[in-house]
Amino acid sequence: MGDLINLYGEVSASGTGTINLSSDSFTNTVSFITIPKGFKCKVWQVDVSGAPAAITLLVSKDGGSTFTTLKTLTLASLGQLNEEERSRPKVVLAEVPGETAIAFGYSKATTDTTAVAITIEICKEEDV
Repeated sequence: MGDLINLYGEVSASGTGTINLSSDSFTNTVSFITIPKGFKCKVWQVDVSGAPAAITLLVSKDGGSTFTTLKTLTLASLGQLNEEERSRPKVVLAEVPGETAIAFGYSKATTDTTAVAITIEICKEEDV
């Protein structure tokens, strides 16, 4: 098993963009996380609460210059939505060249606050 990293952030803007994420594992907020060469990233849990929003898992194969949507989680109305997998991760990204990065985007119609809490695991390629 690798290192679990709890990420959290919130968005109070309407429109689309990338969520700035914080964690106890690092000192500054980040807009994306690079997966080191020889490692993989497992997304275990995504919690969305507050105002309606579509939260997207974005992946980049060029070190964070351009992103494509991999998975979308939609909170359709005011409330909370949890997507968690206890036995298997929701998404696994295997990294070979050292240039893969992940980010979380949003799409919202209002300026009401939407909060996210995400658990990822960074582990060696050979770890199951």
